[in-house]
Amino acid sequence: MTETEKQFEDFLYAMTKPRIYGEKYLSAETSDDLLLSLGEACCIAAFSIVKIFGLPRRGALILRIIKVFSKKSYDRYLYLYNFTFSHCLIYITRKMRKTIELEIGPQAEDIAKRAYVYGGSYLGFILRYSQEDNDALLHEIKKRLEDYPGRKIIDEEILLKNIIDGIGRKIRPEQIAIFFRETIAHDPLYGVEPFRFCERYVSLKI
Repeated sequence: MTETEKQFEDFLYAMTKPRIYGEKYLSAETSDDLLLSLGEACCIAAFSIVKIFGLPRRGALILRIIKVFSKKSYDRYLYLYNFTFSHCLIYITRKMRKTIELEIGPQAEDIAKRAYVYGGSYLGFILRYSQEDNDALLHEIKKRLEDYPGRKIIDEEILLKNIIDGIGRKIRPEQIAIFFRETIAHDPLYGVEPFRFCERYVSLKI
């Protein structure tokens, strides 16, 4: 093997080997475990998009103070995050559905819906939401399912525009540029590894 061939082989291996969630999928022992890992991966992918907009973040202590002395301000803060996240999550799972549908057929619709719900629940878990805050998050999660039902075809550009419009505040041009770069120019499913998911899903069903 020549040095060039070895370099190409090393590059190909680096590009195709399972990454964090690919490894999680491969180690899943049941379909439920596999779907929970997929939901987690979609949650992380969606939240990485949310972070592009630089929405204000408050520490737990500050948030408790705001909640006590200005419940309306706290609710607006929480709504902004939940609304933006749920839109980003529906974008990730709808895009993912189209990818895995090519591999496993119509079951992709149910898989994407479960990944969406699991992804929303996972956010509440990692952010340690109270029951009240978690209910507010799940309300937005369910609302997006009503806004973008099942197999209704939604133009990706419209969905991306809805994410930006829904933030309700001025967004810097550089943030918009990064947003479209990460959602269009780059592959937002890179960390989700849908093909690895399909491989494990099929092997568990056999």
